[in-house]
Amino acid sequence: MALADGWFGHNFLAMSDANALFPLLRQSADPDAVTALERLVSEAPDWRLTHMNALDFAKRETLDEERTIAMFLHAARIGICELSWNVLCPSCGGVLGANTTLKSVRSDEYHCAFCEVVQEPTLDDMVEVSFTITPRVRAIAAHTPHMLPIWEYFRQVFFGTRVALPEDGLQSALEAVTLDGVELPAGDKAILSLQLPAGTIIVFEPVTHAAQFIEVKGEPTRERQALGLAYGSSSSPTAEPIGLRPGPLRLSLDNRTNGRTLPSIWVVSDALNQLLGRRRPFLTAKRMLSNQTFRDIYRTDIARGRPAAQDHQPHLPVHRPQGLDRALRAGRRPRRLRPGARALRHPERDRGRRRRRRGQDDRRCGDGDLPDPGSRAVGGVPHARGDARAERAP
Repeated sequence: MALADGWFGHNFLAMSDANALFPLLRQSADPDAVTALERLVSEAPDWRLTHMNALDFAKRETLDEERTIAMFLHAARIGICELSWNVLCPSCGGVLGANTTLKSVRSDEYHCAFCEVVQEPTLDDMVEVSFTITPRVRAIAAHTPHMLPIWEYFRQVFFGTRVALPEDGLQSALEAVTLDGVELPAGDKAILSLQLPAGTIIVFEPVTHAAQFIEVKGEPTRERQALGLAYGSSSSPTAEPIGLRPGPLRLSLDNRTNGRTLPSIWVVSDALNQLLGRRRPFLTAKRMLSNQTFRDIYRTDIARGRPAAQDHQPHLPVHRPQGLDRALRAGRRPRRLRPGARALRHPERDRGRRRRRRGQDDRRCGDGDLPDPGSRAVGGVPHARGDARAERAP
């Protein structure tokens, strides 16, 4: 009874948070998009609320894509969703690395053991942006991935939003392209009896991203063949392919990690290519970095290519002519120029004039009068890029 009370209390608090957050979201986002998200949270199965694809969501709900992206960004800002930057394999669509910020995406090569593909991440087609409902709004199975069934782990954790896996009948679809799959708790072992067909077999483990390729060819045999694989605590590179003959195989699996592993045996075939070849558009990091709402909320440092995720205060840019903007940052009033007067002054000549007129109100707006952008202070007025918004006149 106590367990039931605790579960009810936890979900009651989550529902209370959701009831308070969605009206707040409507104040800054498109109302139709907010209504669609609220309906999804209350009615959809758990797997629909993890790694949500903003573009697919907009298509399903017949919404404008840019307004939908803006809605998800505002939802992440107030705590309804969590934003994730996922590095995808360009071949199978698997997630090679999940990151909470773009800064944590490595610039070196990523290796997909399942496809034996090594490639550097690019913002165009390898880094996706997805959104997951937070526990304060609704507790879903993906919040505890170590408890997901093996095939749900592949759908909700390993494969990105780019892969359009079947919504219904996922288990039967994956079992049709695999020989077997097993959940191995920490320190556990298992022995599988398999019948190997001719072709290429992949023994793949998605938690440690380890794979063993088996080239099955030659004359079929009735003699039982044996193979043993062990999984360590760190990600292992793909081992050299092993050659076996079609026929029975005794596969021994040893989990030496501190967590659960999920080894599965895949058959490379046209059916597998068709299953993983169904793709849908997804929100790329490149499109996200060019989104104005993202810039306003996170103050993206475009030069460095990463968001300042710790800053959640909106910053609306103010566009002014360069001369006026610089003069205001320096704490001076720009001079109104007479018709035909030159806007630019000669630096050397103006420097001498400033020395002679030191202490007077110099209101010229020429380049020679502008402060050095790298200086700490000009004329006793603090100069810092971070304070530019406070120093600008409305």
